[in-house]
Amino acid sequence: NLLKLWDGACAVTGVREPRVLRSSHIKPWADSSVAEKVDHFNGLLLIPNLDTLFNEGLITFQADGCVSVSDKWDRSDQRRMHITNDTHLRSVFPESRAYLEFHREERFLA
Repeated sequence: NLLKLWDGACAVTGVREPRVLRSSHIKPWADSSVAEKVDHFNGLLLIPNLDTLFNEGLITFQADGCVSVSDKWDRSDQRRMHITNDTHLRSVFPESRAYLEFHREERFLA
């Protein structure tokens, strides 16, 4: 379902190579109810570097899909990884907004 939701491409970059795409829960599995664990709107399809940054709380996404970068992440590494203010989700589904809010409030290293 996540592949269908994101049209088989990374939610940020649009990369379509299935061997490098990772399914990532927005609200982590450990914090989710049974229904939230299987809700495809609680998921992002991401390339590995973005998946890791998101899971570690070094980036998050605002309600409009724009990236927020943690102040706890070295700026030179951000440049090396090409994470800029232009980085954003290709779409934001209304059903995903509460999950994104949880990530911003509970997982993001502000």
